[in-house]
Amino acid sequence: KKWYKPWTWFQEKGYYKTKYKTVHYVPASDLAQEFFAPIKETVINNGELAQKYVIRQSNRIAASFNKEFERLDDMLKQKLSELESYATDKSQAEKRIKETEKRLKWLEGIQKQVASILEI
Repeated sequence: KKWYKPWTWFQEKGYYKTKYKTVHYVPASDLAQEFFAPIKETVINNGELAQKYVIRQSNRIAASFNKEFERLDDMLKQKLSELESYATDKSQAEKRIKETEKRLKWLEGIQKQVASILEI
């Protein structure tokens, strides 16, 4: 565009060249899959670890319950043999009765003391 070329006065200024660019779009599902893949793997891993932990803990609890049941069985057997001996031995039964009477008197004394404290 020059002053001495009047036919170019009303044309736009400059030189224009059309540029083309190729743009590749990534589908959102592919992007989400790439982003969430490590998270999904971690969640699955944590689930498996939690399952193993639960199994270990349940086995440990079951073992402790079995041990406690064995201890209670031994105590019950001991009490059963003690009761059988009381049934056969009258003197031990009388001794046990006296012992329980002492405990009863002691508990009645404590009950009276508690009652007197509650009156205050």
